[in-house]
Amino acid sequence: MPEQDQQKEPIRERHGFTTFWLGYLIVNGLTAILLFTFFKKDVAEILQMELTDQYCYFMIGIGILNAISAFLLLSWKKIGFHGIIVSSILSMYLSLQMGSGIGASLLAFAQTGVLYLVLQLKKNNRSAWEWLD
Repeated sequence: MPEQDQQKEPIRERHGFTTFWLGYLIVNGLTAILLFTFFKKDVAEILQMELTDQYCYFMIGIGILNAISAFLLLSWKKIGFHGIIVSSILSMYLSLQMGSGIGASLLAFAQTGVLYLVLQLKKNNRSAWEWLD
């Protein structure tokens, strides 16, 4: 019986703030989907610009990618982090296409940097990043 106890996989745990941040990313992605699907006119008014259907579809796609990627990270899948990187690249591209400067466009990677740091938070001497498959 002691051999069976040694073969059990340890329980994966993540820091509470890491779980909060991943939940925030899911809500953020779902919010983007809702805003650009149902409140396009209001968003255009707030941003003081005309939103094309193509722009809205692009933003909905990024929102879907972010939400799915965060869910994958909650499920201990490292591919979710790669999805966040892809969405950051797409956000930077869109920002450049909309005429933002390179500095503002690079802010798209801030989310990825913060996520990486949050995944480094340790619980029981092990970070969530170390647990990812």
